[in-house]
Amino acid sequence: MPTIAESFIITTPAVAALAEMVNKEETPAAGQEETGKPPAAEGDAIGSADDIVVESKEGEQEDGNAVANTTATDTPDLSSQKQEILNRQEDFDYSAVVYSPEEIETLFPSVPQWLREFLASQPVATHNETLRDPDAKFIVLTCHTFKGGTFSEACGGLSDRLMRLTYYAWVAHNSGRKLLIKWSQPHPLEEFFDVANDFDWRLPDGFADLEWEIYANRSFTQYKGERRIVWHPIISRQEHKDKRFIFANSNIAKIPVSQEFCAKQMGLENQHEAKGAIFHTLFKPSTKLMELVKSMYVDNPDLKPRSFAAAHVRAKWKEPNDLAILLNKRAGDQIGGGLKMSDPVNKVNVERLADNAANCAKKAMPDTQFIYVASDSDEIPTYLIEESPQWSVNSTTAAPHAKIIARPNYRVESKHLNSNGSPIEAYLGIFLDVWMMSTSQCLAQGLGGFGHLGSELSGNHYSCRVRHRQYGMPILLECPRPGEEMQALRERHNEDKRLAALSVPSSTPSSVPVSPSSAPSSNQTSDQQLNTTITSP
Repeated sequence: MPTIAESFIITTPAVAALAEMVNKEETPAAGQEETGKPPAAEGDAIGSADDIVVESKEGEQEDGNAVANTTATDTPDLSSQKQEILNRQEDFDYSAVVYSPEEIETLFPSVPQWLREFLASQPVATHNETLRDPDAKFIVLTCHTFKGGTFSEACGGLSDRLMRLTYYAWVAHNSGRKLLIKWSQPHPLEEFFDVANDFDWRLPDGFADLEWEIYANRSFTQYKGERRIVWHPIISRQEHKDKRFIFANSNIAKIPVSQEFCAKQMGLENQHEAKGAIFHTLFKPSTKLMELVKSMYVDNPDLKPRSFAAAHVRAKWKEPNDLAILLNKRAGDQIGGGLKMSDPVNKVNVERLADNAANCAKKAMPDTQFIYVASDSDEIPTYLIEESPQWSVNSTTAAPHAKIIARPNYRVESKHLNSNGSPIEAYLGIFLDVWMMSTSQCLAQGLGGFGHLGSELSGNHYSCRVRHRQYGMPILLECPRPGEEMQALRERHNEDKRLAALSVPSSTPSSVPVSPSSAPSSNQTSDQQLNTTITSP
């Protein structure tokens, strides 16, 4: 029985294919005796398919594969196919998936001068000296504990934690402070992101340890009140002014985000571009995360940054609306447990939601060869890649379509970042999803802040984004762009609801969801039925 950590070990298709080819060569034919050769020396062998075991959500074990320290010179008899896989792994250009300062300036041109100066103010080379400087002051974005470390802060998901980056950069700049980030829950951020472009945001152990311990011993009342602090009006007050380290977890505070405030107070022409510039200046994938990023490009040789579309599907959105997807567990949005695919109506709704999200991504970028699907549900990418009549690898549809790609272990349900107690590997998929969205060219956005964040970080938030789902509305077959298209569709939807309340037939078609009365009575849904349901007008 694999451990919890082993359940989240990821085996990429290229590695699996390589190990499978080697295993076939090394397996003696029927009746053939073993050669009796001594074991290969360390570093000369390619691991077998038994080296890694991945456990799916249902508890079934799937064969995984591993490659150990093998190079082309070690194995001169490799087939051309194996050689091609190894070459792609060895030739992978890590710098190609991380933006340079020049690329950041090109992608996010409206960043104000104060932010450019601030992002140049914390070089890695002098970071430890700055931390030792008794006159230096800091504001630290946190996710930690309270009441002596016995309770974890509620910090929300990744978008909740990063959505105020621009605001805190502005507060730090105006108050003469440095901006740092330190998490303990569920793991330090350094496990997922590394320092990029010479801005050091880390607060290593050994600095501010006493303050960190005091912070962990706050009462529940203190913790609850601090989450609602809006810092810019009060940070200069005497009780805060003299503190070297101010810890902030204010993800539910009513921080001003209006365009007027951002323009007049923060000097931001485009707050979304500012957030993208900060993100790509501060972060690049950690070693563990970079291996997953690398796998996406090795497994898909034609994939290039900013040359593909992405779709985000928040299937577990808990707010009741037109399409409340049923979950297997009551609090499944946070604790997991999967979607209730045993319910025939729910299954059709999930499939419609997934197909339309991919449709909208393709509509946003018609010439894309790839659509990266990020979802809080493993059922969404599994259906699109393996089962969808329109999008799966077994699709027989005549219509041209892009290849659906997703994190390598897409069959395993990703943990919510606000849940604790799981190994680092359980959360890597979240960070891979946001990184891939941030380097996409176009995005189809659904509900929740995660897809919105991915679009902001891409630099194409206004130029190449569509909605496949909107709050309080049916599935958006029209895939409207934000702004006038979305507003016109909402007005039409509201008019349809008004006419329906008056029992007057609507003059326009409505993208209504499947209801129990109109859904198939069994689990069987024909390909033709499904295609008719999801095809965009």
